[in-house]
Amino acid sequence: MLFMSNNSRNAYNRLKNLEIYSSGLDLAEIDMKIRGQGDVYGIMQHGYKTFKIADLSNLALIEKAKSAAQEIYKELELYPKIKEKLAKSHGKMVEMN
Repeated sequence: MLFMSNNSRNAYNRLKNLEIYSSGLDLAEIDMKIRGQGDVYGIMQHGYKTFKIADLSNLALIEKAKSAAQEIYKELELYPKIKEKLAKSHGKMVEMN
């Protein structure tokens, strides 16, 4: 059983979606549209970020970007600036999944 801590319209709508959808992915996408995607690398769990080019709800574009990144990652030695940036931002290189 789920109960609302407040009687806001948004909270009610989010709970109603649990009645309609059983897919966690569908629920996550709906929640992201309602509450915003938050901060991917920070601590903000909801809210709207403004991107210059992309929107996190554009799954087709995200898939294209992922494919392109995977191709570049295979030949990372050809892109020393990207390799350096990855090393600085993540501390170490991570394996592709």
